[in-house]
Amino acid sequence: MTAIAMKQLLLPALLSVCGTLSAAPAVDLEAAFLTPAHAAKPRTYWFHMSGNISQPGITADLEAMKAVGLGGTLFMNVSVAMPTDLVARKDFMSPAWQECFQHMLNESARLGLDFGSALCDGWGNAGGPAIPPELAMQQLTWSEVRVRGGETVVPAKLPQPATLLDHYREIAVLAFPTPPGDLAAAPPALEKIRLAYPAAGTADLRFDFITPTTASEFTLSAIAGQHPFGNPLARIEASDDGATWREVRKFPTSW
Repeated sequence: MTAIAMKQLLLPALLSVCGTLSAAPAVDLEAAFLTPAHAAKPRTYWFHMSGNISQPGITADLEAMKAVGLGGTLFMNVSVAMPTDLVARKDFMSPAWQECFQHMLNESARLGLDFGSALCDGWGNAGGPAIPPELAMQQLTWSEVRVRGGETVVPAKLPQPATLLDHYREIAVLAFPTPPGDLAAAPPALEKIRLAYPAAGTADLRFDFITPTTASEFTLSAIAGQHPFGNPLARIEASDDGATWREVRKFPTSW
């Protein structure tokens, strides 16, 4: 009797639930798209470059975002080689910068915008004065020396790879036979050529070879004052007679 009674009671209950679900109003997709709920609104990255921030500018930015229907921001403070002649520069975590940051929070709350922030200055995930270079993000660098079979190489004389923030730690010294495709005789490698970049115009670096030569690598780095988001400014050209030049490749030296 108990089992039969339960079956008789469950059927009306299930019918009641199904009836409730079918009675739910249909969603008007067009109306929801035109006036989306706050949770469905897009957010945007909000980069502040090289301390170029001011409280009036913050308010103007956020009010414009609100007006076009954005739901919030993800703030990132990035210090790069950019001019700061429009407003007084506010360095990261300085008192003036912190006042602007608090203003971002207040204005976001006033306008009903979500606010998120990166954990540190720059493109890293986390950092700051409390993070020494040896605990920060690492970059793997290397140098290369070619020797003939049977020669003795003193590890202390291996060229040190490039370093940043005066931090360097050796990981390993690897030796292996030269791959067959790299056995062709080549002129000695040129290292650490300093090229002065003029204030206006271009700077040229020319290599002359007696016979046709294959170049396998060219590294250009550490351009003082280089705008990190500039247009491509480096161009490799080749010539068979030293008079007529053809472009081989154009490449950016910026990000």
